[in-house]
Amino acid sequence: MKKLLLLGASVAVGLTLLSVSTPAKAADQASCGKVRVGDVGWSDNTAINALTFLTVGNALGYKPDIKNLGSPVIAKALSTSDLDVFLDYWSPAADGLYNQFVKDKKVEVVRNNVEGAKYTFATTETAYNAGLKHIKDLPKFAKQLDNKVYGIEPGNEGNDHFRAAFKKHNIQGFTVVESSEAGMLTQVEKNKDGYVVFLGWAPHWMGFLYKMKYLDGGDEWFGKGGGLTNIKTVVRSGLKADCPNFYKYLKNVKFTLPMENEVMFKIGKEKKDPKTAATEYLKAHPDVLTAWLAGVTTANGGDAVAAVKKSLGM
Repeated sequence: MKKLLLLGASVAVGLTLLSVSTPAKAADQASCGKVRVGDVGWSDNTAINALTFLTVGNALGYKPDIKNLGSPVIAKALSTSDLDVFLDYWSPAADGLYNQFVKDKKVEVVRNNVEGAKYTFATTETAYNAGLKHIKDLPKFAKQLDNKVYGIEPGNEGNDHFRAAFKKHNIQGFTVVESSEAGMLTQVEKNKDGYVVFLGWAPHWMGFLYKMKYLDGGDEWFGKGGGLTNIKTVVRSGLKADCPNFYKYLKNVKFTLPMENEVMFKIGKEKKDPKTAATEYLKAHPDVLTAWLAGVTTANGGDAVAAVKKSLGM
């Protein structure tokens, strides 16, 4: 009997030691190590991709493959599982791109990663004070505006919202100039003390540099309250089942307006590399990592906090 008890105790100790020394098994499939990320080329998209994927995600073992695509292409690619994740779905402005895919369960909304953002038609303080306060006021200032308003990349829903407003208010003779965020802001810079109408939003450094005003008349397309917006994280169907640890990380990730503004300013105006700008922010705000990594491991089941801090030099 004593021998049996001793044998049982030895086995129990051995099992205990085995359970301590054996590393945790990763919950994600091996394919989750490469993450296909949509990037539409906006300043905020560059900043949040740097924060989420180039720094923290990469340190966890999720190597980002960032695809630069237009908004409609990103929505379609998520619905066909040709992309895994997109962090920059502005709602309600882009609802027309996503509603059907979400309804059909081809795309999943993970969470609002920013609340209280803003996106609508904008102009300069000079033009606003002169009486350009509503989108329907455009014809009164046709000469000063050279019959042009400035949008961003072709295919973006914001450009279409300009056209919808023209139709609703019977605004004739105006052209929506489509180029890119950078191209649009070049025109704003040229006319910052004069007359220009463009797509304005926050978070963004444009609010720091320009005396801009938001026009009335855009709520129908951009959201009530003058374009009040939530920004959503969206993923392909099946990501949660395939990559539950990575999905948990995405579920934790959220941003604030000051966070995005600071990182965007570092990238856009101080001309810092996106990964460097994101790393500087995270090192100065370690509480962000505490929230983002709660309940998360590395891709191979290791200590997430230790891995990220080591990678960032903290």
